[in-house]
Order: sequence, then C-alpha cells, then structure tokens
Amino acid sequence: MDPDQIARLVHEIKLSNPEDHKITIFYYDLKLGEERVAYCLAARVIAVKAINKEIIRAQIPRIMQFMGKVNIEFVGNNTFIFDFALKVDRIRALREGPWNFFQDLIVFKVLTGLEGPQSVNYDEISIWLQCHNIPVAFLNKPTLENTGAQIGMVEKLDGGVSGSFLGWYARMRIRINITEPLKIFIRVGTEKSEGDVILLITYERLPDLCYQFGVIGHTFWNCGVNESKMEFVAWMRESAADSKGRGRSPPPKPSSPNTNNTAIVVHEWGSEATRPTYK
Repeated sequence: MDPDQIARLVHEIKLSNPEDHKITIFYYDLKLGEERVAYCLAARVIAVKAINKEIIRAQIPRIMQFMGKVNIEFVGNNTFIFDFALKVDRIRALREGPWNFFQDLIVFKVLTGLEGPQSVNYDEISIWLQCHNIPVAFLNKPTLENTGAQIGMVEKLDGGVSGSFLGWYARMRIRINITEPLKIFIRVGTEKSEGDVILLITYERLPDLCYQFGVIGHTFWNCGVNESKMEFVAWMRESAADSKGRGRSPPPKPSSPNTNNTAIVVHEWGSEATRPTYK
C-alpha cells in the first residue's frame, strides 16, 4: 500500500473507532521489541526519483564504512530500516552526517517503540556550516550562538584547537529544515550603527540541491529553470573541515544577495541582542 494511503486510513479509523478491537501488549513483549529498535535507524533517501534498493544494500556499507554488519530492509517510498550489529555504527550514522548517496541526501532518524518508519519526520538534519567574512569581535560563544540561531537550532560550536573561536571563519553544527530554502548570508548590524556586515554561509558535505530555490532534494534539472536565474551559487557547498583546517580564506561575496534573508542586531562582544528585520 502507498504510505500516504496508509496514513490516511489509520487516521480515519482512529477517529471513527477510537476503542474498537483494542489489545494490550505486555511489558515483557514490548521490551523485546524496544531492545531490537535500539540497534535500528529509519532512513530515507531524499530524491525525486525512486532509489534502487539493491544498490542501496550494496553501496551504503561501502560508502559509510561500517565496522560491523548491517541489514538494510526496504519499506517503500525511498525509506529503509537499518539494523546494525554494532551500536557504534548506529551512533556514527546519527552523529557524522549528513550522508550522501551519489549526491542524494540520506536522512537517518531514531525510531521509538510505537513509531513506524513511514511516520518519522525526515524534514530536519544536522549539518556543519561555516560563517565567512566574520569580524573578530563576533568570534565569541554568545554572538555565534545568536548568529547561528538565525539559521536553525545551534547544536555545537567549533572553538578550534585553542578553544578561542579565532580563525578565518566560524564553524557550527546547526539543525535545519530541508524543506525550506537554505540561507547563504546573514546581514548583521551593531548598536553603534557602524555599518552592516554580510556573513557568508557555506555548508559542509552538502548534497545536490536546487540552485534556483535553495532546497535540498532536487536539482535545477528537475525544475527546468534557466541557469541564469539561479539565486543560489556553488560556493555555498564547502568541503568538510575540522578544527585544524580553519585557516582557509573566505569565498567570494555574492554579487546581489537576497534582501529577504535574516538580519540581526548584535550587541558589542556578544551580549544579548534584539533581532529586527531589515527591509
């Protein structure tokens, strides 16, 4: 059955027959299932086309270099259940993403005991990004957290080898919604009104996306738009970096940034800030 049809039917039955034919699962039986789920992850390949499940089974272990065995079961709609032999592989799949399968994004999600793989929300991922053209005065924890919050939920800041956050750019891990356009810059002002600063945003290990709309999951080839109208540019895709590699130069500035992106006002040296939107 189609996953959308299943979801619709389940919703209708819950509304029309709230208590009919209800059974109770005993704690011991449920615990057995929860122990198995603790070694599993739900995964979805974010792509327009249908993904060949046999290629997934053959290539994913090679791409991700698991230490132990993993069974991969196809459950429809480019969605899979990964059953890991080793918890270390499960943890790595969650923490070291985003993962790409031939430039298509793979989203891994934790399953709960009462949750099916088709009902999981695959719209959010965690990703490392870099803020370039950033003043030294902004390179402190409160200001970086405030800045990162304009893109998504800040999960981690990279302080560099010394832990001082100093470098050519700031690096942070952010949880973003992949159904929304990616931000490629943030306009920042200070209380002293010394002029605005444009922070350029690049994303590490970013899969293919639409450079017209800035959305992950399809490319401009799927949109059929004119390349000359693309607002999002290739420099927003950054190679993976670590704390020791933060001395690189920033990418070139965009010629005409979209003024609809977020703007913030930052107090001197990262104290609490208000966030009006510039027009």
